[in-house]
Amino acid sequence: MIFLKPGYKTLKFSFADEHRKYISLKDPEYQNKVVIVQLMGTWCSNCLDETKYYVELAKKYSSNKFKIIALDFEKTDDSIRVATNIRRIKERLNINYPILYAGSSSKEDAAKTLPMLSRIAAYPTSIVIDKKGMVRKIYTGFSGPASGPVYEKHVNSFSGFLEKLMAE
Repeated sequence: MIFLKPGYKTLKFSFADEHRKYISLKDPEYQNKVVIVQLMGTWCSNCLDETKYYVELAKKYSSNKFKIIALDFEKTDDSIRVATNIRRIKERLNINYPILYAGSSSKEDAAKTLPMLSRIAAYPTSIVIDKKGMVRKIYTGFSGPASGPVYEKHVNSFSGFLEKLMAE
């Protein structure tokens, strides 16, 4: 559903977290690591299911090989509400990776913030980047635990894919 436009091999962005610290894939912390960039919203129930899964992945895999960055697209542009929403979700789900405010949840506006993508079709969307900084896979949507075998199949396949990338 979503792909990199011709001529692009990676993502480029720099957005602030809830403390107004700007974070980019160019930061040393993300170099030579497999990185998941999660496009999400604090208002999105499927995003919350995916985030719970990513919290577990972050605990499972070593931070010297693997990182996650969430890009939050909100239904409000009120900076106080945005920061509150991000802090609240981080506390409630024990999220130990950055959530960066990336702008409006409007798919048209969101697509403008990441012009290297063909479009933003759905939340959540996850972009897997290898250790060399290249986009290797883009996943649109998320089937959470309530989907039973579909969820289990995704978890096993996704974990296997991440482990392969970390071993490269």
